[in-house]
Amino acid sequence: MKKLFLLLIPLALMGCTDNDNTSSYIIDPPTIPFPPSLYGFVKTNNNFGDQMLQKLCNDENNKNQNVTFSPYSMNMLLSMITNGASDEPQEEMLKATGMSKYGIDSLNMYNHKLSKVIKTYAGAATFEAANAAWIEDGMAVKDSFTNVIKNNYSSDVKNIDFHQTEAAQNTINNWCNEKTNGMIKKTSLVVTPDMRVVLANATYFKGIWKQKFNKGLTHQAVFTNQSGTKSEVDMMTTENDFFYTKTKDYESVENMLYAGSLLSMNLVLPAEGVDVDSLIGKVNLGYQGTSPMKVNLTMPKFKIENHWKEFDKTLKALGINKVMMTGDNMNRIARDLFVSQIVQDVAVDVNEDGTEAAAVSTGGIATTSYNPNEKVIINFNRPFLFYIKENATGTILFMGKIANL
Repeated sequence: MKKLFLLLIPLALMGCTDNDNTSSYIIDPPTIPFPPSLYGFVKTNNNFGDQMLQKLCNDENNKNQNVTFSPYSMNMLLSMITNGASDEPQEEMLKATGMSKYGIDSLNMYNHKLSKVIKTYAGAATFEAANAAWIEDGMAVKDSFTNVIKNNYSSDVKNIDFHQTEAAQNTINNWCNEKTNGMIKKTSLVVTPDMRVVLANATYFKGIWKQKFNKGLTHQAVFTNQSGTKSEVDMMTTENDFFYTKTKDYESVENMLYAGSLLSMNLVLPAEGVDVDSLIGKVNLGYQGTSPMKVNLTMPKFKIENHWKEFDKTLKALGINKVMMTGDNMNRIARDLFVSQIVQDVAVDVNEDGTEAAAVSTGGIATTSYNPNEKVIINFNRPFLFYIKENATGTILFMGKIANL
């Protein structure tokens, strides 16, 4: 029997609660230098993130449903897979993700630098990204691979007996629970005796708004779902200075900062009659307005989960196939390994104190001029896109669509 190489990505994205003890005065995060060429690397990652989101939203099983995932976490994991892949599968992965122009060594160097930059600029917000590899007891794995994932991805490497399926399942579930602060208590992955390697990435984010929503203004209102049905939901309201853009196809509110951090939420609302899915990959987050302006913003509180048990199908549709074929396709780890499964579990909680979720992408659409002294009123009472972004490099950490509340 061929050895199986399974991949797991549990993610948690969490808003703050009333129990936070964070001081109302939080200093800005320190700065950290990084090469200008990192911007191009991040843009390539973000572009592949848009492609993944498009595939998830276009899947018939996800029609009219909420969709969220972490392109940052998936790109990190795919980079680790690429390091273990055999020649042809590795070449295919680099091409599909847009990383052929960088090559494997630069890929690792940029990922290592990027993780440090994001951790620094997260500042007072909690941002944790952990990697781990569980390897079958007694199995010989190439030192060159373990050295790469330890040195460039800060991955723990642990031995495990997959034949003891219940104990192995509990070990991995406990790791997920710990690294996501209890948001993901167990993974969608089901341990089987024929597993040989499991790679895991857990990403956890928690931040409070720099400018909190007033809970006294939260009220019940109608949200029109993508299917056309209507729901009564809790709507939050605030009036603050944000970057605002309006085009014929959408409006966006950008740079909704978290306290003491360069992480922000960004929201995109399609124009009346424009399908929210059609905007994916077409919105450029980058403060298209010249300066912040007063925005009266209303948006729903929401708490959603996605359990992507077959993320490998999404990746196959984007041109990553060879590593998942039975055979000797991961020989930079060991002989006779292939990727049998990729899963991702995601939880998102957005409320008045803090949130993780934000708006969308765009491209090639002229913006409408606005007087910065005017006040804009915008109500996210129908399907919209969201992004959580690290502002210094532009890295999209989480992205998604709110379609059904």
